[in-house]
Amino acid sequence: IRGESPTGTHHIDIESHDKHVAFVDYLSFTFRNHDPIEDRFPLRDVILGLFNIPIDCCQLANKGRNGYTHCITFGGFGSLSWGGESQRNTIHVQISGQGCKLISDWLAVYTWGISNDAKITRLDLAHDDYTGVLLTIKKAMEWYDDGLFNTAGRPPKRRLIYDFDEGDGQTFYVGSRGNPKFVRIYEKGRQLGDSESPWVRAEVEFLSKDQFITWEALLEPDAFLTGSYPAFAFLSEKQSRFERIGREANLSLEKIIVWGRTSCGNLINALCILHEEDFEKVINILRRDGIPKSLELHFEQHLREAT
Repeated sequence: IRGESPTGTHHIDIESHDKHVAFVDYLSFTFRNHDPIEDRFPLRDVILGLFNIPIDCCQLANKGRNGYTHCITFGGFGSLSWGGESQRNTIHVQISGQGCKLISDWLAVYTWGISNDAKITRLDLAHDDYTGVLLTIKKAMEWYDDGLFNTAGRPPKRRLIYDFDEGDGQTFYVGSRGNPKFVRIYEKGRQLGDSESPWVRAEVEFLSKDQFITWEALLEPDAFLTGSYPAFAFLSEKQSRFERIGREANLSLEKIIVWGRTSCGNLINALCILHEEDFEKVINILRRDGIPKSLELHFEQHLREAT
């Protein structure tokens, strides 16, 4: 199988790579514990056995993180956070790029995530070009000018960190941090200290904001990185994308609420007066089975987050 670059001038032999041309470089997820969390090291067996985090790297932090009251750090491999009334018995796990390298069985991680209905909150997928032939900062900027990072018509923001040819490495950013997708393309070898290295890495950071990040991406990183932007079409013939939810559904909800207030607000008010502010009775009078079709995605997302 051969994939063609966006410019059509270079090719990559996908079969020459070990298994994937893309890989997971960061993973964070939230897991809901149905019982109160009393363990001093929640998910201990999962962290040590499934993610292969060395026990001597695990240390209880002095304070919590990400809104949680307790945290165990894994050295440079990630962290686990839990506790806090507002967190509703959830546990938040972060596995860094170094931590992802310790994972030997992504199928087992996928199976655990699906079986326990864990929600991925961030996923970074990356591709390395060790030769610097197919992927360069210059090419990435050309792809941007050609519209190959456009996904919704308007081009995203871009930013270049230039090293003035001092050998420290350049970085090209596409998008804004905190958006559902954010691209980093940088001279990885030079960043690590080799001023002559041609090694360039492309990363896409996916957040669960307005999209549902499926666990299948751990098994098919090539397809999901390829499907993120037309610029990466050369990586794989198969392209997959995460289901977009949230923003469109929330807009639909807001519109329906406005419509409902305009159409039925006076009726609801009259019924409340008639039944002496017995809101439950008024709701039972008006309520009927079903969900508006335009709100189905909104309610699917709500159910995922509530379970």
